[in-house]
Amino acid sequence: MAIHSPHTALDVAEGGTNDVLADAIAMTGRLPLRPLEGVGTETRGMGRVGAVEKAAVRVLVDRIKRALSITNVLVAGAIDREITLAAVCAGSGGDLLDDAIASGAELFLTGELRHHDALRACSAGLTVVCTLHSASERAALRSLEGRLAERLVGVEILRSQVDREPFVFT
Repeated sequence: MAIHSPHTALDVAEGGTNDVLADAIAMTGRLPLRPLEGVGTETRGMGRVGAVEKAAVRVLVDRIKRALSITNVLVAGAIDREITLAAVCAGSGGDLLDDAIASGAELFLTGELRHHDALRACSAGLTVVCTLHSASERAALRSLEGRLAERLVGVEILRSQVDREPFVFT
């Protein structure tokens, strides 16, 4: 039995967790929000930042919920504004908040953000959408499972059926 748990490596990889979040909002021209030093490519790094077709936050929230198969998100900041530049960070986005603000992004999609970070983002004019930590990462597993099955013909690929979001909305 082999168990593969890529976590952070999947976050930074092309087609990985952050690209799945970027796909959820149809981000184009995406670049790493924080490139990895010394890697020599513009596509590997933490988070993503790029253009989105002009849309209201509410429209993007609906896309996010469908793409991630979730029913609720947390939004901090203006919800009726239109967005053309967005940043994403799977999991906990606090470490990349300054990068998101500096990028000029109008929307920051992440799994979770501390209260004071959300207030700082709002005061910088950034609308934040939080999906909960594991919801921001779990959708990438479907994509990874398919890619592994294509490349590892004859190898049984099983995704955990017990992994669950620890938080529930009631």
